[in-house]
Amino acid sequence: MSDKTIPNVPVADKLMWTAREVVAMTGIPLQRVYAEVKAGNLQPRYCGSQTARFRRQDVLDWTNALPTDWA
Repeated sequence: MSDKTIPNVPVADKLMWTAREVVAMTGIPLQRVYAEVKAGNLQPRYCGSQTARFRRQDVLDWTNALPTDWA
């Protein structure tokens, strides 16, 4: 398979997401995603580039750890 024939994969099926894909999948604002990264609550991964990617499971774990009320 050459680079020109890389198939399009639905966002929900990807193993890693960009910050904007995290927003699309969670509905959480981009500024909040970046704030959570800065706070150390959500860790991006890098693979030979400056573009951060987030593992799907890390995002799921992070959203599951969010509070369930306004306590």
